[in-house]
Amino acid sequence: MTANLPLTASNELTTTDGRYLETHLFHVPMMHCAGCMGKIELHLKTMPGVAMARVNLSRKEVKILSGPDLATGNLVEALAKIGFPAEEIDIGQLPSDEAASVGPMLKRLAVAGFGMMNVMLLSVAVWAGADATTRQFLHLISALVSLPILIYAAQPFLANAWQALRMTRLNMDVPISLAIILAALTSFYEAFDGHGHAYFDAALSLTFFLLAGRYLDLKSRQKARSAAAQLARMQSPTVRRKRNDTVTTIKLASIAPGMILVVRPGERVPVDGIVKKGITESDRSVLTGESLPLTLVPGTAVFAGEICINGVIEIEASTVAEESVLGQFIELVDIAERGRDRYSTLADRAAAVYAPLVHALAALAFGLWWWLSGDAYLALTIAIAVLIITCPCALGLAVPAVMTTVSGRLFSRGVLLKNATALERIASIDTVVFDKTGTLTTGRFTPACLHGLCDDEMAVLAAMAAASQHPLARAIVAAMPADAGATIELEAIREVPGSGVIARHNGHVVRVGKAGWINAATEKGPSYRRLGFHYGKRPIRWLNFDEEVLPDIAVMLAQLDRHGVKRILLTGDLGSAAAEMAERLGFGDFRAEMTPTQKLAFVKSLQGCGRHVLMVGDGLNDTGAMAAANASVAPATALDAVRTTADVVLLGDKLQALPLLLDTAQTAKRRVLQNFVVAALYNLVAVPLAFAGLVTPLLAAVAMSASSITVVLNAVRPSFAKDTTAPRD
Repeated sequence: MTANLPLTASNELTTTDGRYLETHLFHVPMMHCAGCMGKIELHLKTMPGVAMARVNLSRKEVKILSGPDLATGNLVEALAKIGFPAEEIDIGQLPSDEAASVGPMLKRLAVAGFGMMNVMLLSVAVWAGADATTRQFLHLISALVSLPILIYAAQPFLANAWQALRMTRLNMDVPISLAIILAALTSFYEAFDGHGHAYFDAALSLTFFLLAGRYLDLKSRQKARSAAAQLARMQSPTVRRKRNDTVTTIKLASIAPGMILVVRPGERVPVDGIVKKGITESDRSVLTGESLPLTLVPGTAVFAGEICINGVIEIEASTVAEESVLGQFIELVDIAERGRDRYSTLADRAAAVYAPLVHALAALAFGLWWWLSGDAYLALTIAIAVLIITCPCALGLAVPAVMTTVSGRLFSRGVLLKNATALERIASIDTVVFDKTGTLTTGRFTPACLHGLCDDEMAVLAAMAAASQHPLARAIVAAMPADAGATIELEAIREVPGSGVIARHNGHVVRVGKAGWINAATEKGPSYRRLGFHYGKRPIRWLNFDEEVLPDIAVMLAQLDRHGVKRILLTGDLGSAAAEMAERLGFGDFRAEMTPTQKLAFVKSLQGCGRHVLMVGDGLNDTGAMAAANASVAPATALDAVRTTADVVLLGDKLQALPLLLDTAQTAKRRVLQNFVVAALYNLVAVPLAFAGLVTPLLAAVAMSASSITVVLNAVRPSFAKDTTAPRD
């Protein structure tokens, strides 16, 4: 099984002349879409000396592998030339720009709301029949209030629109910005020229409602952080190097093949290598999902990320950190996340058609009315009304309003929705792939036959088990009364790594451990999840263990069957144990002894057959498959890096909410489509009126606000999927 563990490197880390490539990581805050990704990658790959350029949109990062002769400054300059200022950051550093941007966005929303309400109050006096002097005075006050507010509050739309135009493409922010600018400029002209109409309230209303949609969307995505960066944090920044019998501390990045490194109990192996000295048991579950520890002896291969349990070992490094299994885990997840960044939502697809259509309508209205009336000002007013009335406020709120509502309702049932696009993807799921350990099972074991021991054997066994950190020994301790071995005095007790515990009691040698160490010749059958207990000359007692299954799993799986989804079990356990658990849980399809690479490849093979895959896992070995799947779910007990990878986190210790999640996702997708229909019907009715010159920019803003409110009310109305799970405490 371990022979298949190393992953396939995604790139070579050496040049043709044998020199190591240098890794550069840049934070690029001006990336906003898949188009930005493509432009950056294409430009960098044409640069001499660049071996690889990879963009992660969710983190706004660019990773570059280049020859040692290419300076960092040259890369920064190259990115700046195409409109993407960049700064180099440390590997594993988490940029906080998205989290930090929520606060400023909320401030902009508050300022826009303040300005909108105050200018509307001033507009009441204007439209109520004030005389010309008073009307112009109020217009001037409105202009003074609106100018700084528009400059500050509309900045996100203006900046994104300018960036899109620089890249010779259109996005939704272009017609939004155009409508805001034209409405503001026209209003300033009318205010200072003494005309009777000004539309500052329309420009501010437009800005406010669009910011509301942008804020809701940003808030729903705030919890989605990069899994690859979290995985990098599992790597200790320093390691112990042994050289000429002297142990020193060096940086992880300084490790080179051939170095001798010291790993102590409780520490993670820093890089792949070979054990040169020492014996220990190792917890490799985060890499392979295998439940029980493995024994490491001199000559055994070790992999970055596994945990040394009960012995000190010295290993000879065979790789640098980035080429290790853990380093390649990070690379696999980063590649998968990058693929998900290219996922196109309903709103994205609508925007691709909507933006150029709006521009065409506004331009047509201006040209037609100028030709018919010969009045450029009238034509511009009607074009502004068309732009405002077609501005995608309802379209912009269609998704975030539903997602925010659904997120709150799911959270009350113990489901944390981390990714704004997750529900749309989950609504199409037809296959659910489960990891076993920690997902369907607790990862703990229960001894099945302690009742066959007499009282003194029970007490001695409890005392022996208490001296070991082996999972099966801990299971024995947990199954016995707290004071079971309190009166037992053991002599010369010691743990033999990879075998068991030996001691003396009342002149008798007592051993508990693996069957082969106790006496394999007297025991038939497999020794998986089995310990032997030998007390003096008494008969050997064989202790079998059952893996604990999480409560109510059978009910949840039955509910999934009623949904018509296909269920598949993936595990790193040996074939016999996997088959036993699959039969116990009712899985007709399972895969055993799966490495992380094999899990990822299996998920991709399902997708290649047209399947939409939901991956449910909790271990580091699941992160690649989870990031590659259409959507992913992790329990609250999962590792931090796994919860980061997941689109959804289950806050309780049960999976009962999984069927509810599927139901809710389908309902939410229908609600989003309904909102798009509302927005489309609004445009079908309102656009002809505006085009005919029957709607002023102010009435256009009011109609736009009405459609936005309708979308929000549709999003918050009840009748989402019913569930039978209890509310979260």
